[in-house]
Amino acid sequence: MVKPRQSRPDAEREADQVSARSMAPSDSDALHLLHTTLNGHSKQFQCILHAIQDTKNTLETKIDTVALGVGVLRTDHRNLADRVLN
Repeated sequence: MVKPRQSRPDAEREADQVSARSMAPSDSDALHLLHTTLNGHSKQFQCILHAIQDTKNTLETKIDTVALGVGVLRTDHRNLADRVLN
């Protein structure tokens, strides 16, 4: 047979609550952990942003090179067309 649960004395319940509070991280500990975590993510985001910027610069350089080559081809094509038609 199961014994009915007896209520615990108030002093015992209060001691458990105090113990639980002392084990929980303090606000300053939680803020420090949050700050540390955000700094780590911020550094990762900065690395990603830097990589994106480098990629963008490389692509812009290559696009400029291709655009210059297309301009030269247009000029050559125009000159050739002028010679053929005249």
